[in-house]
Amino acid sequence: DPTPLEEEAVRAAKEARRLAREARAEEAEEEAEPEEEDED
Repeated sequence: DPTPLEEEAVRAAKEARRLAREARAEEAEEEAEPEEEDED
């Protein structure tokens, strides 16, 4: 059985991957729909 420390590391890794995937999805949406506020 994994130790509690190992279980926490696995949870942290899964969370990090999920956050990275969400961040990439948001970037893709922004590229698909460019906002016109960047003209400053």
